[in-house]
Amino acid sequence: MSGLWEYFECQRCGKCCEAIGLPWDPARTEEIASFLNISVEELMERYYGRLSPDGEAWELEDHKRTPCPFLRSEGDKKACAIYPVRPEGCRLYPFETDFGRQGVDCPGADIAFEKSSQNDQTTSDEDKSFTRVGLLKLPFDEEYLAGPIAFVVLGGHSIKSIEGEEYRCLSAECRTYEELEFQIRFLRDNLDQIAEEGKKFFQKEFERREKWREGRRIKKE
Repeated sequence: MSGLWEYFECQRCGKCCEAIGLPWDPARTEEIASFLNISVEELMERYYGRLSPDGEAWELEDHKRTPCPFLRSEGDKKACAIYPVRPEGCRLYPFETDFGRQGVDCPGADIAFEKSSQNDQTTSDEDKSFTRVGLLKLPFDEEYLAGPIAFVVLGGHSIKSIEGEEYRCLSAECRTYEELEFQIRFLRDNLDQIAEEGKKFFQKEFERREKWREGRRIKKE
């Protein structure tokens, strides 16, 4: 996934800043406060939340963080007022954050995926790094009388190391073509079910999120 950064260029639409808000990054609060020339306590009170009743911890308040209070307009583009010291969540978005884009329609990510896909189509198999679904083939070994064996694998994200490369096995061990064919059918059927389940999940959660946002907007008014 990190290879997508090669094709990524922020379009400065501000959608992530408006929808997700200011990420909580305790490792950078002092740096941000210093950049703004205020105290950490003032930073927290203004932009993050409030001190708990017992004075022992900070309680985050979404209405202070969302949309991000440091989002600025520059003509038809958006800008970040604390860009040099922005939180880690901003730096990792949209490819390496928890939950990916977090439901935001990021045009920069769409462009990166499209460019990456075009590059994959024009690059030879020999030049591609193994970060895709493929077939791991272990030929017959005369010394150990083992094999042939094949696995359907996802390379580059792995827990299983074979011959110096790391893979995540998506299928069981296959010792015949018939076994491999069965595993592929099994994966295809399951992926179709997962796709349908995912479609329903996102539709339901996006509707729930919009109702929550509408309710919060009405309360503010």
